[in-house]
Amino acid sequence: MKICTFLLVLITSVTTEGTRAGSHRTRNHRTRSTKPDVSSNRPHIIFVLADDLGFNDVGWHALGGSMIRTPYLDHLAYNGIRLENYYVQPMCSPTRTSLMTGRYVVTNLGLQHVNFSPTDGLCLPFDQKILPEKLRDLGYATHAIGKWHLGMSRKACLPTNRGFDSFFGIVTGTADHFSHKRRVKIRKDGQVGGFYGNSFYVNATPSFDYAGKFCTHINTQRAIDIIKSHDKTRPLFMYLAFEMVHNPATVPNRYKMRYLHIGNRMRRILAGQVFLLNEAVRNITTALKRHGIYRNSIIIFTSDNGGRMFQKSSNWPLRGEKGTLWEGGIRSPGFIHSPLLPTFIRGTVSRQLMHVSDWLPTLVKGVAGGNFSDLPLPVDGYNMWTSITKNRKSPRKVLLHNINPTKPLRDWTGVDEFRWGKVEDLPFNARRQAAIRVGDWKLVTGLQASPVIELPVESTYSLPHDVRNTGWRSAIRLYNIDADPGERYNIASAYPDKVMKLLRKLKQFQKMGQKPIKFRRDSRSNPAYLNGSWSPWLDDK
Repeated sequence: MKICTFLLVLITSVTTEGTRAGSHRTRNHRTRSTKPDVSSNRPHIIFVLADDLGFNDVGWHALGGSMIRTPYLDHLAYNGIRLENYYVQPMCSPTRTSLMTGRYVVTNLGLQHVNFSPTDGLCLPFDQKILPEKLRDLGYATHAIGKWHLGMSRKACLPTNRGFDSFFGIVTGTADHFSHKRRVKIRKDGQVGGFYGNSFYVNATPSFDYAGKFCTHINTQRAIDIIKSHDKTRPLFMYLAFEMVHNPATVPNRYKMRYLHIGNRMRRILAGQVFLLNEAVRNITTALKRHGIYRNSIIIFTSDNGGRMFQKSSNWPLRGEKGTLWEGGIRSPGFIHSPLLPTFIRGTVSRQLMHVSDWLPTLVKGVAGGNFSDLPLPVDGYNMWTSITKNRKSPRKVLLHNINPTKPLRDWTGVDEFRWGKVEDLPFNARRQAAIRVGDWKLVTGLQASPVIELPVESTYSLPHDVRNTGWRSAIRLYNIDADPGERYNIASAYPDKVMKLLRKLKQFQKMGQKPIKFRRDSRSNPAYLNGSWSPWLDDK
């Protein structure tokens, strides 16, 4: 999906009814089967997650005069199922957390407001069994490549201790794409300094061996090497979380040179990054075919959040960007491609409502035929496999986008109080930043940043001011997303009963929610104390 791109290659032959997964609780501890069920009939799963890819930064959208081209991704999308009603969280770590746990970040961890930082002491909670652990119990060989961004303060937080047999990539949320080093700015006594160190790991060990090599190239080669050496009697789960197109704005020159006709330098770099991502997926898919895996494969492509305007990403025709609850921050491009799909479904568009939390039950139960009897906590996701592949109605009717109480509304709610009374006395305090979707209806509350629709910078079109901007001094906004995906028309005053119903639904989720976690910078995380790398520092010595 951001949208930042999220690509999943799945290999499957199982079609199970789309039902809610996991309605029970067991003891709060992690469990692992000592005798995995190895089955060569289960699908190989290759999950490729691109980073900060905008909704309009893919060729099969390419609206509003966009010059970005993704020919191979387009080929996969047009010969598969395009997901045009698929949602993620507005930032990197929350989306990855929801993907791995099958749960909303509001009810899961309290990660509804921020990303994990390499200087805090937090990571994915240990009381939850996550996606690779479930798949490994089903006999899968599990490999993670690329960006982790789910915490690394303890050894137990690292991917190889969370269900992956191997890891190759960066443990932080970003790094220089060539040196793989990350700087975190520190402000103290009016001065700006920072912690700086290597972020690249091979398995659970920091590595400097790949310095100077571009991240996407080495990650792609690692994926190809795993495919070559894979024991085909075991199903394969490969999680490929590419760093493209996250900042810093760098890419090898030959990719930028393809887009010299784009005048804006930042847009030219982003277009080159997207084309490199397209090339990487092509090379990996070629390896799948060459080594006899593709014929039993499904490819799903999407993003972790929306694109960023300052990098000249395009979410057109959606409003907003990464970090916001506008559609441009949370609606992701996506597709499923597979030779296993029924012929009648190939080349179609799915408009079934789907969320990133749905992948865990969809993959574990719908694709791999597993169950959730040993999950320590219930999931919020649904098994969407039948809904997607047989074009049946989505079992998901409600989607909680987010509740973020750390960003209260400013004291300018007079326009709302004239219509609604005191917003804090409503069923849900509408001063709080939140968004929820029920059917085609979306309610947005609180202060929302970046309420702008932007055309691609290379576009020769122009937008009227009233289309580009929307009134943002309002705590209560209601949209019919099917009719108004650009969120131009706030129709809350015309449907007060609908507003109250959705506010009550937000209140229900708020009661189940976790308080936002507090991040505290720990000076012991400084790579200068840890042999020059971002490394676990909270383990007992």
